Amino acid sequence: MEIIRINYQNADLVYEFLEYCKESLETFRYFDKRKAEDVLKDHIVTLLAMYKGRPIGYAHLDRDGEKIWLGICIADKYRGLGLGTKLMKELMEYRPKGKPILLTVDGDNKAAIKLYAKHGFLEKTLIMENSL
Repeated sequence: MEIIRINYQNADLVYEFLEYCKESLETFRYFDKRKAEDVLKDHIVTLLAMYKGRPIGYAHLDRDGEKIWLGICIADKYRGLGLGTKLMKELMEYRPKGKPILLTVDGDNKAAIKLYAKHGFLEKTLIMENSL
């Protein structure tokens, strides 16, 4: 398994990841209303975990004004193997010093909550959504 950095030249791999891990996207909705080529310009870093030529994990640090947002998604088949931890450690290498990193996570996504807590993230707010 290797972790590669995504740029405009290989952004098509993000689409390949999105096609491959459709079930995982039920809890990772970042791309619901965004296109990969549109978001890369605001990303500090975009990473993909590759296994046998296939993207199996995705991670980014996204700049939104003064805020830095983190996102991680692992293909269902590869969850529980420590891939989230590897991607998190790699992301932290690109973290802007002195800036807090924010993220949102579904309350029932216990594995993700455990990963984020392990890396020093604290629950600060409740984000509510009305999908009616």
